[in-house]
Amino acid sequence: MNAAGPWVESITDQVNRKESHGIQLVKGSHIVVPKIHNDEHAYILQNEDQHIVFVLPFEEDYSIVGTTDVDYQGDPQQVAISQDEIDYLIDINNQYFKTQISQSDIVHSYSGVRPLLKDEAEDAKAVTRDYTIELSQKGHAPLVNIYGAKITTYRTLAEAAVNKLNKVFPKMKPAWTKSAASPGGDLISRESLHSQLLADYPWLPKPVLKRFIRQYGTLSYQILENCHTLEGLGEDFGHGLYQKELGYLIEKEWATSVDDVIWRRTKLGLKLSIDQKAQLSHYVAGKSDANITEKYCA
Repeated sequence: MNAAGPWVESITDQVNRKESHGIQLVKGSHIVVPKIHNDEHAYILQNEDQHIVFVLPFEEDYSIVGTTDVDYQGDPQQVAISQDEIDYLIDINNQYFKTQISQSDIVHSYSGVRPLLKDEAEDAKAVTRDYTIELSQKGHAPLVNIYGAKITTYRTLAEAAVNKLNKVFPKMKPAWTKSAASPGGDLISRESLHSQLLADYPWLPKPVLKRFIRQYGTLSYQILENCHTLEGLGEDFGHGLYQKELGYLIEKEWATSVDDVIWRRTKLGLKLSIDQKAQLSHYVAGKSDANITEKYCA
């Protein structure tokens, strides 16, 4: 299953099954700034170049502004926001909002590379967001190649990709994910889960409770299992990132580095100090996957 994103063609080259589809790499960048507005609405800003930029509430105290669409030719691992992109996002935000921002307000930025299908469009903004899934049986083993796509359609895409294997596995069971909850999403509502967790763990700090509901949903119970006091959560590495949660991320969500923890699993990198990040990095580096939380909540 070749779901390598911007590296999809390098995989087909390595297995000597070069397909006919071309991939155009398009960079998208975001900036994170202190809250621009105090409501919970998401805004879509229409720019004069016909490109739209979103301004979204982000991690309680921030707003995220993005994205850009820029042709990208380099190594996807080295992608980073450019000064032109920073200026672009600041300018369009300041055209619409009373709260004006500048580069000094940026607390974080990130960029990604989208592998889009080449078409007749000359402008990166106009390149199709559709995807193509093809089954190649030219070699010794079947190969499913996924070209294009974006994360917002990941579940539909995943189902379609597996369905491609019907030819190889004719007894394969039918798709089942359409009505299945995402991990931790088997809840009636956030409000009901909040009430339930508050009753079960009244000692849990309110900001941590709120973050757990947003981030883990009903999986919060796995983190808090057998815990009866705040002390039972172990060391606080800063802003409510306790040792018990850290153990859960390492054991259940395969975090292996400090960046996995503070950026890819949580967004606590926005709040942790340099010293806190260093302490956390040292701790994560010294741990294996085995029994990291055994001494806590037992």
